[in-house]
Amino acid sequence: MRNIRKSEVGGQRSEVGDRISAIRCRRSDDPIPTSDLRPRNLRPEIGDRKSDGPIPPSDLRPPTSDLRPPTSGFTLFELLAVITVIGIVLSVTLGSFHGWGDAQAVRGSAGIIEAALAEAHDYAVTHRVPVSFSYETGVSTTNGIKRVAVYQLIRESSTAVATNLALSVADNSSQLLGTVQRLPGSAWLVRRIPIQDVTDASDRFVFLPNGKVCDPQTAGQLRLFVVSRKMRGTGNTPNIIYQIDIDPANGTPMTTKLNPEDVR
Repeated sequence: MRNIRKSEVGGQRSEVGDRISAIRCRRSDDPIPTSDLRPRNLRPEIGDRKSDGPIPPSDLRPPTSDLRPPTSGFTLFELLAVITVIGIVLSVTLGSFHGWGDAQAVRGSAGIIEAALAEAHDYAVTHRVPVSFSYETGVSTTNGIKRVAVYQLIRESSTAVATNLALSVADNSSQLLGTVQRLPGSAWLVRRIPIQDVTDASDRFVFLPNGKVCDPQTAGQLRLFVVSRKMRGTGNTPNIIYQIDIDPANGTPMTTKLNPEDVR
């Protein structure tokens, strides 16, 4: 019995030794367990754990780099510099836009006056009655400060009344065609340049049934100006000037833009 047991024990020892030798002599092409590839100093990911295992509180805490305040920003000097540059750009842009707006308003007003003159001529010829075109640039009744330009078309009762200023004022048979029209605040109507006094800011033209035009107030040339309310320097010459001439023979209006430097 003792000899048999010793032989069995010896056989088991030799088998264990063979297994150890096989492990030590493992071939290089054998697969390496995943546990041997993981760095020892890193924690396992949450997804690698078993679903039934508890999650340590340290894994639920966000990284410390996400909790750090941002280190980039602007200094007070940089903010002041940016605000200053923006202010300069806005001042230049708004000034240019305001001048462009005045130019467009005066140009549009010149077109409106030319169309109104043509309307007065056509109405007089078609209905065989005299039609007056009157305008005035005066102080507004709404605020008492700003001067505005208005114009109107009036159907006169007769040619004698239309060409006589005193009778036209006293005559009650005249009829207003439409309503009194008002130009934008940046556009004025005057009868001569440079502007001398308030009398230069009103006039009246009469369109006769035969197509001709006359001016009861003055015997001069049939002309008016659509100008900007802003003057050049300290003089009485506007910055923007549109001249409208009316042909006395056929009543045709013609608009021309003038250079303020050429006006004396």
